[in-house]
Amino acid sequence: MLRSVLTADQNPIMAFPNPTNSFTRIELVTPPVDGKVWLVNTAGQKLLEFSVKDRTVDIDLGRVASGTYLLTTSDGRAVKVVKQ
Repeated sequence: MLRSVLTADQNPIMAFPNPTNSFTRIELVTPPVDGKVWLVNTAGQKLLEFSVKDRTVDIDLGRVASGTYLLTTSDGRAVKVVKQ
């Protein structure tokens, strides 16, 4: 019997430091079912894909241009990340 479902607000994704110059760490209350997190630009293009097996993962943003991005999960969670 299903008793509750966590919404994205109850099951957040967090990134720090934010803004960042290179690395940022993401933390999830629970990892996405498929273990995938994407870096998406403001045009909606997926630039990078990361595998998440745990609740935390360090992400290297050193190879992307400065700007505003979203780190998104396949289950709809997202956090804005600023690369300086």
